[in-house]
Amino acid sequence: MASARLKLPQVLGIPIFVDLSWFFVAALIGWSLAAGVFPALLPGMPGPVYLWMAVAGTLGLFVCILLHELAHSVVARAFGMRINGITLFVFGGVAEIADEPGRPSHEFLVAIAGPVASGVIALACWAVSQPFPVLGGWPAAATTLAYLGQLNAYLALFNLVPAFPLDGGRVLRAALWRLRGDYAWATHVSAACGDLFGLFLIALGFWNTATGDVMGGLWGVVIGMFLRNAAASGYRDMQVRTVLGGMRVADIMTPDPIFVSPQAVVGDFLTRYVYRYHHRSFPVVWDGRVMGVVGIPQVATLTPDEWAATPVRDIMVPCEEPDFIAVDAGVVDALRRLGEAGRHRLWVLDHGRLVGVLAARDLVVLASLATDLPALARHGGTAPSARDASSPPHFTGPNPLDIHT
Repeated sequence: MASARLKLPQVLGIPIFVDLSWFFVAALIGWSLAAGVFPALLPGMPGPVYLWMAVAGTLGLFVCILLHELAHSVVARAFGMRINGITLFVFGGVAEIADEPGRPSHEFLVAIAGPVASGVIALACWAVSQPFPVLGGWPAAATTLAYLGQLNAYLALFNLVPAFPLDGGRVLRAALWRLRGDYAWATHVSAACGDLFGLFLIALGFWNTATGDVMGGLWGVVIGMFLRNAAASGYRDMQVRTVLGGMRVADIMTPDPIFVSPQAVVGDFLTRYVYRYHHRSFPVVWDGRVMGVVGIPQVATLTPDEWAATPVRDIMVPCEEPDFIAVDAGVVDALRRLGEAGRHRLWVLDHGRLVGVLAARDLVVLASLATDLPALARHGGTAPSARDASSPPHFTGPNPLDIHT
């Protein structure tokens, strides 16, 4: 996810992040639980008790959504898929799985793992919250657990709705993929179901708003819009993978990029390269190997009097592994690499030597052209290979605040 987020300790080797939007929702949930939900479920308790119940309920929901996403991630990793991390955000949570499943059965098992985990948590919370001796003298704890059980039950049921990108939509895609052997068509149908479900939530939200449930209604509208956008994004991603899946970086790169020697002085660099070729940055290459990048931002750290005596190597920015891609890599893999690394270009290497450059803007244009070929994408047939796939995240949501209060 692209927005600001806080990194937490890893769980089972999987990076965990909390988007800043989650804290807004957490505050809203806590207020709702302390001011309305728990006083209605357990009347007559002191105010501080409701406050602690609200804190426990909010943290419990955080853990439950995290466990839901961990279930997706653990199963996906068992099938060899890469996990970029788990992020909790305003609408719930996402497991950022970097690859699409290679088989319908893998798609089904990864998708169903989340709702199963939520269902197990719901049953566990319900069982422990019953008036057993362990909680018999703690009605506040029992009520909080019972409520968390209810939330997890609703979370499991909501995510089983057959509408992409919800888990049920992925289950539907797995079934359709197995039925016809056509991954692209299955994605098209499940994404269309997601779009229709999003429209239903929007209409229901407007109805609820008109009938007096303003908060719940607005939340439903926002969730519906989010689901429609996510379904459309998932379908576009599939189009790009299908149309561009057979293309290699060598097919679209700009070969033999202009490079600078590390021994060149800055004054010559400006005259012979910047003013002549009008690029803002250039690779610094020695013996075919990329050492770094130099451009206007680095030159700006010097005074004009220093240009004639300062070699480029003194101001260049060293390159890192995310700056490079192999010449035989797939175009879809390049798109994924650019997105994950936040780069605007990749240096293309052949056995460690610079042979080309791949600009993000060129890939964006190419991806846009791919989405203009819906017929080709729909009849693309099989799923993308594990090497070239880049999956939209598994979505757990929406946050059940206004569904249950």
